[in-house]
Amino acid sequence: MSLNLVTQRVMGSYRARALLGCLGILIAVGPAYADTAIGDYVWLDADGDGVQDGGESPVQNVTVNLRLAADDTLQNSTLTNSSGNYSFSAPAGSYYVEFIAPGGYTFSARGEGGNVKLDSDADADGRAYIEVDGTAGDDTIDIDCGLIEPTSVGNFVFEDLDGDGIQDAGETGVVNVAVQLWDPGGDSSPGGGDDVLVNTTTTDGDGAYSFGNLVAAKDYFLKIVLPAGYTLSPMDQGSDDDEDSDFDPDPAKLYTAVFSITYSEERDDVDAGMYETVTVSGQVFDDADGDGIREDGEGGLSANATIKLYDAGDDGAIGGGDDTEEDTVDTQTTYSFADVSPGTYYVEFTAPAGMGFVPQDQGGDDDVDSDVDADTGCTAVFALSSGDEEIVRDAGLNAFGSVSGLVFKDADNDGVQDGGETGQQDVSVGLYQVGDDDEIGTSDDEFVKASTTAADGTYEITRVVADDYFVRFSTPTGYTFSPQDQGGDDTADSDADPNDGWTAEFTVAASTDVENVDAGLRVDTDSDGTADHEDGCPEDADKTAPGDCGCGELDTDSDEDGVADCNDNCPDDENASQRDYDSDGVGDACDNCPSVANADQADDDEDGIGDACEVTDATPVATPAEATATTDEQDATDESEDGDEEEADETTEETTPVFQRVCGPFGLFPFALTVAGYGTLLAWQRRRR
Repeated sequence: MSLNLVTQRVMGSYRARALLGCLGILIAVGPAYADTAIGDYVWLDADGDGVQDGGESPVQNVTVNLRLAADDTLQNSTLTNSSGNYSFSAPAGSYYVEFIAPGGYTFSARGEGGNVKLDSDADADGRAYIEVDGTAGDDTIDIDCGLIEPTSVGNFVFEDLDGDGIQDAGETGVVNVAVQLWDPGGDSSPGGGDDVLVNTTTTDGDGAYSFGNLVAAKDYFLKIVLPAGYTLSPMDQGSDDDEDSDFDPDPAKLYTAVFSITYSEERDDVDAGMYETVTVSGQVFDDADGDGIREDGEGGLSANATIKLYDAGDDGAIGGGDDTEEDTVDTQTTYSFADVSPGTYYVEFTAPAGMGFVPQDQGGDDDVDSDVDADTGCTAVFALSSGDEEIVRDAGLNAFGSVSGLVFKDADNDGVQDGGETGQQDVSVGLYQVGDDDEIGTSDDEFVKASTTAADGTYEITRVVADDYFVRFSTPTGYTFSPQDQGGDDTADSDADPNDGWTAEFTVAASTDVENVDAGLRVDTDSDGTADHEDGCPEDADKTAPGDCGCGELDTDSDEDGVADCNDNCPDDENASQRDYDSDGVGDACDNCPSVANADQADDDEDGIGDACEVTDATPVATPAEATATTDEQDATDESEDGDEEEADETTEETTPVFQRVCGPFGLFPFALTVAGYGTLLAWQRRRR
């Protein structure tokens, strides 16, 4: 028993020593450590899905670096071989494998698929981080990298100034606009509830944006986040996809159609046009004085006016057939159309019953004038551009009256419109107001407006502001006015003054039509102001009666001797007695040979003595006995006898020039006169006086 115990103790001692020896050996030698193998494969990810698929090729000569993770120190570098493989060995530590993409290539998405042996391990910078513990068998030979040729989508967000959905010259980019890249999900439809946001970017300083490294053959769509105050332009306008806007402008959508990118495709035609909307506003006002200018105290209407905003269409014209009504409001004061897109527009106003529009664009202040065409109720066409300030268009209205009547041909000249008497066309009718002198027809009268009679002789002057007026009718050629205010019916008489065509003053009240302001016309062929039936010379504008000379010839008396020229035998020399001694039709007062008939008044030598009286050797001289005294001459002789000798002497002296006219200016012809002959000559001379 003791031996056994001893033996056991001895054996235990040996065992203990043996165990200690083994432990010593283990402590001295330590565990088994070795460098770790790192590497694997670089391939061309043809479909861009980040997974190594059958048929996808290796990429040779791609630079692969091994770097310490702590300080990026390069530990090793190699190139992929013809099979796309690479390898490193490294002791324990923290590293990353760095793949250098060849020019024109980018990296596939990391960690796609469910197989770590077939996915790509490089991130977007081409790095794959690893931990190496240095133990035997800790090889890392699944650090793969997929390369893809660049795939991208994007382009340009522009301010569409005219809102037409097309990038025009001068339309610049919009900065810092958010654009989102979405996966449409299993239903492949935007907005289906399973959409997945893939990435977001913002436009740069030029308005450009881009999403890269898209998975080929995968569906995407883009969505835009509109800045405050902007609206998307119409989609797919024009025929050039590089210049249009590709985002749906519906505020509930704002996205593109679904698209897919093929391998190595770089799509740069997905653009977005946007614009700032504009407000069109203004007011309607009661322009009490109708002058087209809104003054203090002129406010809103008493009834609603209807206001419509129209898009003028492609032709940019009012009523061109392509106009589109955009919005409508009813108001008595102000109105506003908000969020109006760029384009060409006009505003149409419809006046309440009993009112009309005042003159357009009066005065020099566009803030207080009326911008409406008084005939159409429309403003001029105006263009709106993105970013424009508020556009203001106002309309002034007035409860106008009117003036109307008839210009008729007064066939029976009685100043009353009778059955069968027709109207006169194209007569000008002017509406006036009396000036400061309160007299009608003076120079300070103020013209208001005019009209012209129609084919039936009627006229109407509309939009007349309540006030006092009178009318002037122009006188048509060949007519004069009928007597004024004849008969007892003011609706059938002539209201024009027959002398000048002016009516009396009358009042036009608000919303009142003053009718039957008429004018009758009587025929006046020569337009001398006297109707033919009262004109003794109806075709002679200078005479209303035949007078001394008859119609067509003036009763002019040039020498003012009381005998009209047409009957005067000496029209330029006063000779009321019309004496004509030689009865040749030329009065003695102007006859160059009063003793001898010479109606032709021939005077070859132009000495003032007619040829018939020239005394030559061959021409006998008329004797005084041939002259016959007239009653006037006898009276003159009697006067001479009753008078004193001085008067007789004067008479004798006055006969000397006449004697010379009979006998010749030079007295070269000797002659003998008896006392009786001389007396006869003296008596003839007295008769000449």
